[in-house]
Amino acid sequence: MNQIIGKTYKTLRLQRITLKDAATKSNTEHVLQFNAELLKVNRQQDFYYDPHTKHYTGHLKILSTWCPSVRLADKGINMDYIHTTSGHPVYFNTNNNFYDLRERFSSNINDFRTLLNFDKKSVLTYIIDRGIYSLEVFNNIIEDPRTHIITWEKGYDKNKWDTNATYGTGAVVKKRNNKNDIRLVYYHYQEKIWDKNPKMKQIIVRIFDKNWNVLIEVSILTDDKNRSADEIIELMLCRWVQENDFKYMIKHFGINQITSYAFTDYKALRDTIEDKVYTCSKHKFLTKEIQKIRAKLKTALLREFKFTEKHKNSEKKISPKEQKRKEKIRKSVSELNASLTQLEQERKNTVKQVSRIGELIDQDYKKLQTNTKDFLDAIKILARNIFYLSFQSMKDKYDNYRDDHVLFRHLTRSAGTIVPEETGLKILLTPQMEYQPGTKKIISQVLEEINEMKPEIPDGSKRKIRLHLNI
Repeated sequence: MNQIIGKTYKTLRLQRITLKDAATKSNTEHVLQFNAELLKVNRQQDFYYDPHTKHYTGHLKILSTWCPSVRLADKGINMDYIHTTSGHPVYFNTNNNFYDLRERFSSNINDFRTLLNFDKKSVLTYIIDRGIYSLEVFNNIIEDPRTHIITWEKGYDKNKWDTNATYGTGAVVKKRNNKNDIRLVYYHYQEKIWDKNPKMKQIIVRIFDKNWNVLIEVSILTDDKNRSADEIIELMLCRWVQENDFKYMIKHFGINQITSYAFTDYKALRDTIEDKVYTCSKHKFLTKEIQKIRAKLKTALLREFKFTEKHKNSEKKISPKEQKRKEKIRKSVSELNASLTQLEQERKNTVKQVSRIGELIDQDYKKLQTNTKDFLDAIKILARNIFYLSFQSMKDKYDNYRDDHVLFRHLTRSAGTIVPEETGLKILLTPQMEYQPGTKKIISQVLEEINEMKPEIPDGSKRKIRLHLNI
C-alpha cells in the first residue's frame, strides 16, 4: 500500500483522528469541486434534486423529520442531493429539520451554483419530487431568471383530462438486459396554463401499459414555458435514476452511515442560525387534541339527535335499557364538552408564536455535527463516480446489464501482485472468480484501455501503473 498511496493509518483510532482533522468545510468543498470537474458539471443545465433521510436511533434528543424507512416522523437527518440527469451525484447538503425542504431548497441551489462555479448567466433546471410543492416557492423561482423547476402537482385531481381537446403523443425508452433490449413506454399529454398560477405550465400525462390501458394519469408543473413537453416528461419520468443511485450508494459506498456522533447544544448555535417565529409544540399539541375531541363530540351529538328523533313521536315508554343508553350518550356529550372547554382555555393561555431556537434550548435539543460525515460522503460520491466512469468501457463491451456491475466490482476488489518496474509498477490482478473466455477477453481490453491512459501513482512521483490479469 505504501508503494501505491504512501502512508496509511491502520488502526481505527488513528483513522478517526485523521478524519476529524481533515474534515474541514474547505476540504469538503475541494473534493466536490474536483468531482464536478471530473463530470464536466458546468456544461450541464438539468439536474435532479431530491432529499434523502437517515433515521437516527441514538439517545440524543434531535429534531424529527419524515423517515421513509420506518414510515413515520422520527429522529433523523436530511441529506439533500443533486444529481446529473445521467445519475451522477454532484452536490449534497446535510442538515437537520430546523428548516424544511422548501426553506432549504433556495439556499442549497444558490450554494450549488456558487460552489461549482457556474457562469452567472447559466440557467439551471431542477427536477424535484412533489415535496417542494408550494405556491410561495414557485413564485420565487418564477422571479429568478436563472432557475427553472419541474415537479409533480400535489393532490392532482385525475378528472382534468379533456377528451374533446387535442393531445400530443410520445414514448420513453427503457433499456433492459442490453442496449438492443428496449421497451417503449407510451404516453399522451395535454398542455395547459395552470389554473393556480398562470405563469406556470401544466402538462397532464396519461401513461399506458402494453395493452394500451391507462396505467396512470399525472400532472407535471413547470415555470419553463418555452421547453418542449416531450423533454419535460422524459426528464420527470426518468427520475428513477436518482432513486436507484441512492440504493446503490447505500449498499456499496455506505452513504447512509452517520460517521460521527459528535453534537452541539443549541445554546452554542444561537448566533450562527437565523431564527424564525414558530408555532410552539404545546400549542400544536393542544390544537390536535381539540380537533380529536371535536370529532368525537360531533359523533356523540349525532347519536343524541338520532336517539331523540327516534323516540320523539313514540307513545311507548322508554325501556330501562334505552333509558340507560340515553344517559350514557348524554354523559359522553357532557364529558366531551367539559374536555373541549378545558383544552380551549389551556390553548388560549398558551403563547402561540415563540422563538424556534429558544424553544429548542428550553427543551434541551441537540444538533449532530456532520462535518466528518460531509467530508467522508464527498469522498464516497467521488469514488462512486470514478467507479462508474471507469466501468463505462466494460458496460459497452460486455453489453449485459444483468451482471456487468457485479463482474466489474469483483475486478476492482481483486487481490494482486505488485511488480516494480523502471517506469513505475505493474499490477498483476488475481480475480475473485473464474472468467469465461469471452469475458476474460473483454476485461483484458478494458485494462489495456486504462493502461493507454498512463495512470500515475498518486504520490507526485510521475510513476506509472500498468494493470494485467494474472490468469
